[in-house]
Amino acid sequence: MSSAAAAASAAKVPPLSLTTVKARYPNLYRTFSYLSSRELESNDNCNVARSPVDAATGLATTIMFVDFTQPLGDNAGSTMNSESDANKFCIFLWKMLDASESGSIGGDACRFFDALYAAYKDIMTMNSTAAKFGHLLGWVIAVVNHVSIKRVIDGEL
Repeated sequence: MSSAAAAASAAKVPPLSLTTVKARYPNLYRTFSYLSSRELESNDNCNVARSPVDAATGLATTIMFVDFTQPLGDNAGSTMNSESDANKFCIFLWKMLDASESGSIGGDACRFFDALYAAYKDIMTMNSTAAKFGHLLGWVIAVVNHVSIKRVIDGEL
């Protein structure tokens, strides 16, 4: 189980829908669209079953075995409310980082950067300081808890 999936193991809260991501986080949606296209093309090229697709957007809902439709767990004891936009954003970004991993260190790093920068750009367009703060907190939580990035921060790679 991925680290993001482990954090969302006690299913209670619906995750961000792809239509919500498209409306609120256009840069992140564009990056997700790229990951989705990559997944679906890979499915076709390898003659494996296609990943499930979101009816409203036509994008894959499972990328690199990361399920973006899995309900989120209860954040009991956390400073972030499970149902908050910032928490849902954090988990979505964390899952995008997990879905960006394919085993090629250089390619993974490029996809990590694309996801993180897209998320940052979306955050910086928010009007509310409180929303920016909450989403930036979620951004940081996703980064420091993602296994591969954490290994870089800790100097292991």
